[in-house]
Amino acid sequence: MSLNTTAVRIKVTLKDVTPEVMRCLVVPLTLRLDRLHLTLQAAFGWTNSYLFEFLAGEGRWGIPDPDGDFGPQPIDARKARLSDIVHETGAKTIHYLYDFGDSWDHVIKLEKWFDNTTTEGLPLLLEAAGRCPPEDVGGASGYAEYLDAISDPTHPEHEQMRLWGPEQFDPNVVDRKALEAAVNALSDFGSQDGTSCDQNRRQAPIERAAALRLRFNAEGRGIILFHDAKAYRRDDARRPTVAARQRPSLRSHRSDCAAAEECRYALIRKCHGGRRME
Repeated sequence: MSLNTTAVRIKVTLKDVTPEVMRCLVVPLTLRLDRLHLTLQAAFGWTNSYLFEFLAGEGRWGIPDPDGDFGPQPIDARKARLSDIVHETGAKTIHYLYDFGDSWDHVIKLEKWFDNTTTEGLPLLLEAAGRCPPEDVGGASGYAEYLDAISDPTHPEHEQMRLWGPEQFDPNVVDRKALEAAVNALSDFGSQDGTSCDQNRRQAPIERAAALRLRFNAEGRGIILFHDAKAYRRDDARRPTVAARQRPSLRSHRSDCAAAEECRYALIRKCHGGRRME
């Protein structure tokens, strides 16, 4: 099995949000984590305005603070791939945290993988349910209050919230075409090492995406990820663990304010719950 010809189907759900906000995608196993971040931003409809981190096992991946003033730094997401998380933690679930103030926790379930397949045209959005909450709404609890306010004309903040948020916001209506187009545009990154892929650009994106969607939605295509992941990790037993890996040097990306950092560590502790994440 070659990593470069392996794709993974993932189901991503926004935690503690009602009605459900869910996306199902197929991504290359070798997708770099900073690009997985961009893929999730596009698939959900976020605006990529805040910091992020991926958490699995005892590992953290994100953008290191160049000043390093707030404790241990995450592993640089620009230098790690989805395959690294699978190798190093064996986690069945990955948490993607976005906006350390609102603390949006996206639960990523690794459902299936497809080996010996092309990864051209990926990432690909397969399913979408629920509209993404507005940015800066106050997290899951603030979003619930926002929905209560805009749905009840007698609510004291009805008019204020209606004018503040998107026009005629409906949490159950998803602009599927817009989300698909945003995700499809990311395939223009080309190959996962950053080189261009002219073949992707020459092909009709709508037709290619439709063909890929039919393929990866087909029943029986692919095998359960976790069974294969065990053998996959055994084949690469020499790879260093998260704890043993040398942290990358700090570069030119600043964190938000100290208050945001405090929110981040509180959120991380909440997600870990004092135990290893699975």
